Amino acid sequence: MKRILAIMLMLTCVFVLAAQEVEEFNATETEDVIKLEDTKAAKPKEKPAIELEDIDEEDDQDIIKVNYQKKSAALAMALSAVIPGFGSIYADYSSWTGYVFPVIEACLWVGYAHYQNEGLNKESDYEDFANHNYNRQYYQTAMTDLKNQDENDIYDDNHFRLDIGNTQHFYEDIGKYNKYVFGWTDWYAKYGHDNTFDWEFDSDGTWLGNKPTDGTAVEGQYDRPYSNLREDYIHMRQDAEDSYDRADYVTWGIMANHVIAILDAYRVTRAYNVEYLSQAPRFQFNVQPVVCNERITPMLMTSWKF
Repeated sequence: MKRILAIMLMLTCVFVLAAQEVEEFNATETEDVIKLEDTKAAKPKEKPAIELEDIDEEDDQDIIKVNYQKKSAALAMALSAVIPGFGSIYADYSSWTGYVFPVIEACLWVGYAHYQNEGLNKESDYEDFANHNYNRQYYQTAMTDLKNQDENDIYDDNHFRLDIGNTQHFYEDIGKYNKYVFGWTDWYAKYGHDNTFDWEFDSDGTWLGNKPTDGTAVEGQYDRPYSNLREDYIHMRQDAEDSYDRADYVTWGIMANHVIAILDAYRVTRAYNVEYLSQAPRFQFNVQPVVCNERITPMLMTSWKF
């Protein structure tokens, strides 16, 4: 959660700074457009046949100027950085994309919570499994016996560093390293009768495995370090890690949703401001004179720009 919030804050700062530069560029572009329109306005125009149109058009331009206000790209991008889609809605409430991003965001957070809780539950399960099936006393007994086999081998206190408490390293090590297999109850039940251990070593003194102590072992044969309980435990840990991995994948989806929403906020804001500069709304009503039956009749006209 802290990682997600930190990345979101960083994205917000980066895109707001970028948006400020974009707005400065757009401001220069806006001045150029205004100068161009002023130049066009300075040119003499032919007098229209019906002066009523001039009056109506001037009124329409005044209404447009009141209804349309330039939107801030920096603010729009900052809003979408915090809550995806809100920047697009701020820029233009009629933009359908602004309503899609919050839905995606909600679904992603639900997915993240699901997989995170699933991972926590599975982690609790494998910890309980280890607490019931791993015995530190068995581990200490076998470890001591192995260290006393040969004074010149590598098996000493520095080789065995299993945590004595239920720490994260403890739960990781008992499934990760063969040298901690001694504590699993099924291994000890097979090889640890009467606290005696039949060890098998190679020529350089490396421990290879064990023989059962009940006399059933064949000369020259031995079992490599293995425990059925440990194998089940490893699978349980892997299932928990898979759930946490899925939660991590969802966090990347959340980040992507924020980034795309920020870019969309800039797109919507730019489109809206271009329309603002042209002073032509997408949807508008106009009253225009129309010649009907050789008479000039005012009529209500609608237009939709797309």
